[in-house]
Amino acid sequence: MTERSYWAEHAWLDGTVEPGVALDIADGRITAVRKETPVPPPGAEVLRGLTIPGLANSHSHAFHRALRGTVQAGSGLPGPAGAHRPAGTPRPGGARNRHRNPSGPGGT
Repeated sequence: MTERSYWAEHAWLDGTVEPGVALDIADGRITAVRKETPVPPPGAEVLRGLTIPGLANSHSHAFHRALRGTVQAGSGLPGPAGAHRPAGTPRPGGARNRHRNPSGPGGT
């Protein structure tokens, strides 16, 4: 069993900000929450600022699965036709990027 303890300088609990909150974790689950803990318990990792439970891992790219196969074809994106193309795709009319070709459009 993996056990860890944390001390939050401030923690959002039940809709209010509480100062000095001790948290015990076992096997990735919160097993104890103690309010009014003015100093970190021995061995606790100190979390400065405001700790908000449940938001630590809320980031997701799941929506990319829904878009797969649509954006690559250029559908659904705003702007002129051809404005969104994969890197390295030549521009219409053979124009080149001045930053990649210092000799100017058409270059050598």
